Parts: sequence; structure tokens; C-alpha cells
Amino acid sequence: MAIRKFNEQIGNIPDEFLNKGKPAENFREMNRLGGRSIQLLRQIKEKESNLNKAELEQIAKDTVYNIFLNDYKYDIRDSIVIDAHIVSEYSRDLKQDVKPGLNKQGISRYKEEHAEDTELLDEIDKRDIVNALTQGFSLDFQEHIIMSTENILPQEIAQDYIEFLNKSKKTHDFAPSEMVENVEENFQYAQFEGKNSINYVGNHPVGNWHVNAFGTSLIILIHEILKGVFEILAIPSLKNYEQDPNQKAKQREALDMITDSFYREHFGLKHGSQLVSRFKAFISDLENNLIKQGKILQRNPNIVIYLLSSFYSEDAKVFLNVTESLFQAEAATKVSMDYFSEKYMEIYNSLKEPQEEDQDDFITRMITSNKIKEEPTKTTSNLDLDTILDKISKSGEGSLTSEEREYLSNRKI
Repeated sequence: MAIRKFNEQIGNIPDEFLNKGKPAENFREMNRLGGRSIQLLRQIKEKESNLNKAELEQIAKDTVYNIFLNDYKYDIRDSIVIDAHIVSEYSRDLKQDVKPGLNKQGISRYKEEHAEDTELLDEIDKRDIVNALTQGFSLDFQEHIIMSTENILPQEIAQDYIEFLNKSKKTHDFAPSEMVENVEENFQYAQFEGKNSINYVGNHPVGNWHVNAFGTSLIILIHEILKGVFEILAIPSLKNYEQDPNQKAKQREALDMITDSFYREHFGLKHGSQLVSRFKAFISDLENNLIKQGKILQRNPNIVIYLLSSFYSEDAKVFLNVTESLFQAEAATKVSMDYFSEKYMEIYNSLKEPQEEDQDDFITRMITSNKIKEEPTKTTSNLDLDTILDKISKSGEGSLTSEEREYLSNRKI
């Protein structure tokens, strides 16, 4: 039950913060930060309106490519096709349905009523953390935006980008959950500043992927592309619970309602960066230990993505036990250190082995390494993987029929 308390503790941070002595001052600070963020975004859009849109779209793609080249030593162009679009804030491409989700009280009540279904509750907690990490990684590009725009765009725009990222993050730190719940309760759809979708475009069960991203400015567009890439890397986290043939429809709906709502996205934006910073610091400590033990000679940035995806594919209970050790304690405990040391060395040794000349691309090998069957079972001929993935990206997993879920489970994406 400790991990449940950990998850509830994270979820309660905003309100606890607002209730510590000076809620009115904190609310004013949120309004000040939010107002400055809006002002900065308008300012950025106005400056970008004088620039070449195609050039900005290419900068967005190059920034993401460089993040993976510099931070993880891999060229994702071998695996992922990116389409980037800077559009008007009034574009229909940015219109999204606001899916009804359970609010904070509703989630607590649901967990109390279904306390005996530990498998479902574990999966809810796991998905919350995976989603938060995805948001955190997709906001972690401040240094790269400076490098990508240097000598290309006016220096003052790059400074606006950095300030906008900082102010936006702090706004989410101060925003109470009730404000986000109000959006879900009173609006059927909303016009957002950015949006992305992911689709499978390869010719075999797992292969090349497509990220289609939209944003009203370069800074938003980079975030949406990154989020799409890390959503692809998180795909192994989706396959475990849906494989259970005894899962009830109402439980599937509750899982999506709790973890895929606008309200829970706010949770990810608020806490994701903190979790990612902790994860990266832990990996640095882990590699230091392995170097001291003589098991590796140097750091291996490309292993981080393998580690992340392998971690996502774990059974929810194992995932949460390691997560508790990694994120809750002041310093990572033996549980997380032992787990990741073993995983790291497995991946390290497998990558040292000679690869066949016709080896799959990085993303294919990374995803297929996570317990995916070599041959899919027979499925109904009128079902199509691209269509199902598109449906998930637009309406969530709760919109899938039982036949579509079985098909997706058999493909083990």
C-alpha cells in the first residue's frame, strides 16, 4: 500500500501547497505567471509571423533530432517519420474534444470502492507515472532550443522561448486541480495551442512510426513532437493489462477515464519534470557505480531509452515497487539500484553482440525486446492497425471494441 500513498501524495501536492498559510498570495502568483506566459506566447507568435514558416517547422524537427543525437546518441530518423506544422490558433487541427474524466474526489472514491481490484488500481497508478514521465521528457529541451536557433533566429526570440518554458512550468506548479476540473465539466471541446498524433507506418508488426504534430509556435511544436516520440517509446506500457480476457468493460472505461483525461494531463505537466530530473540523476549514479565496479568503461547514453522502455513494459506491481524506491525516498534504495543494474547490464551485453546486416531499426529492436511475440495470431481481416492506433490517439483506449482490443493485444504493440 505504500506506493498508493506515494501516488496520492503526489496528487495532493497542489492543494497542500495552496493551503499552507498564504493561499491568496499563491493564487495571485499563479495568475501573474499565467498572464506573463500568455503575453510571452503572443509576443513569440508576433515575432514568428515575420519569419519563414517552413524554416521554423524544420527547426522544430531538427531540434528533436538533435536531442536524441546529443542526449541519447541515436538518430531517430532511422525509426520515426516526423511531420511538423505551425498553424493558426484558430486552426481546426487544434480543436480537441474534452473527454469527461473523474476529478480528484471521484478518483479517490473510485479507488475506495474498488479497493479489492488491486490489479486495476496498480495499473492506474502505473499509467499516471508513465504519462507524467512522458510529459516531463517532452518539456526537457531548454538547452537544445538555444543551440537549434543560434545564428538562425533573432536572439531575443530564443530568450522569449526560455522564459515561456519556465513561466509555463511554474504556472502548473501553482494551479489548483479545481481549475482544470472546471474545464472538463463545462466544455465539450477546447482549442489548444498544440496537438500530436502517432501512427504506425511500417510494413511489419513493429517498424517505422509517424508523429504528426501541430503547434501555434515553434516552442509549442517542439513540445508536441517530443511528446509524440516519447508516447511511442511508452507503447510497451500499454500491453499488459489489456491482455487479460476477464477484464470488465467498466474497468477499462474507468482506467481511461482516470489516466487519459485533461485533468490527469495537468498532473503530468505539474510533476513530470521533477520525475524526469530524478530519473536522469539516478541513471548517472547507476553508471558511476557500474564504472567503479568495472562492469562498464564509460557512460552509454543510448542505453537510457532501452532502459526506459523495458521499465515501462514491466508488470504494474513490479513497476510500482521500483518506482517507489526510485522517486519516493530521498535517495534511490537498493530495490531500484538492483533492478536497474541488472537491466542495464542485460541491455549493455546484448548491444555488444554482433547484429545481423538486416537488423531492424532502433525503435523496432527496442520495442520488440519487451516480450513481443514473433508471429501475430490470426485476426479478423477487416481490422487495421493504423486505424486502431489513430482511434486511440483521438479518443483513448476506452473507445476500442473488444474485438479491436483483442487484435491489438495479439499484435503486441
